[in-house]
Amino acid sequence: MPGMGGLNLVRELQRRKIGSPVILITGLPDKQLDEEARSIGAFCLIRKPFETSVLLECLDKSFRR
Repeated sequence: MPGMGGLNLVRELQRRKIGSPVILITGLPDKQLDEEARSIGAFCLIRKPFETSVLLECLDKSFRR
């Protein structure tokens, strides 16, 4: 994403009080990223490559929220 990373996007959405669930998709295998994403309010963090079922499950959970 040009100009803004996913974590910064989550922070900006929170700053603007936009409460939509955020699903981050990353190619980086980083446990610290997992922890930080969840601590700042990301709903799901999915690693590439991923199965469609993983994304659908995350979407289903976010809609139920």
